[in-house]
Amino acid sequence: MKLGPATAVNDISKSFAVSVSPNPTTSSIKINGVDKAVIKVYNTLGSLVAEATGTDNISIATAPPGIYYIRVLNLAGELLYQGSIVKE
Repeated sequence: MKLGPATAVNDISKSFAVSVSPNPTTSSIKINGVDKAVIKVYNTLGSLVAEATGTDNISIATAPPGIYYIRVLNLAGELLYQGSIVKE
């Protein structure tokens, strides 16, 4: 899956009580407000760099420093959160 241009990210998280922390991060990201989710992390080119299913955290420890886009979906595939994170 490719994301659109990396010029903007729609922030739909206001309609759900979902957030990510810490941001910035050095290794892993915790998804707050959901116990089991599908988490996808993309680089600025739209390439998938990490994916986890049925969990509330994901590691990007091996990814180089930079800006990444994260999508959190429930297990039914509905988008719960979309935003950006910084990897230091």
